[in-house]
Amino acid sequence: MLQIHILVTYFDGHTGVLTLRAKYLPRGCFCKFETKVWYATENKDFFHVITSRCRTLPPPPEDEKQECGFDTLSMDELFKVNMPDWLPDDYATSKLQYYEYMFEQSKPFELGKVIVQTRGVVGSMEKVTVDNAVFYISFKTGCGVVCKGVIRRTRDGMPEHLSLEAKWLEGCRSPSLFS
Repeated sequence: MLQIHILVTYFDGHTGVLTLRAKYLPRGCFCKFETKVWYATENKDFFHVITSRCRTLPPPPEDEKQECGFDTLSMDELFKVNMPDWLPDDYATSKLQYYEYMFEQSKPFELGKVIVQTRGVVGSMEKVTVDNAVFYISFKTGCGVVCKGVIRRTRDGMPEHLSLEAKWLEGCRSPSLFS
């Protein structure tokens, strides 16, 4: 189990600096890091946050380099298009790579399936750590409401840069999501 404490150091409604302390409870070890985030406003129909700095604290002396914006031109073309609403009907026969995950213990909600879309063939242990991926997730809340959502992660080649987009699809109560 991972426990995360977040301290908002600065937030102006668009840009923020967060200090996070993550603790791995079984071993008692922790890591403290700082991240600078901003909300992308070009697409209002889903949540989109971009990190432009992420470093452990205290930062190493050589880590005081100039920050720069997220380079959308360096992103993979597959991940520049509009966010998908859900899996395409032909995803099982598509040339794109989709990977399905089942998780046993996830509380306070019941995680159904996680299907990961990547550009090419990726080893089983690397599927959730690739730079560019779309995650299709179905889950049931503690109140029994079945939901599904789409999360897209993209990178521009800079180690500290990460773009996360999330879309929650309402009205998804079909038990077939868990079959």
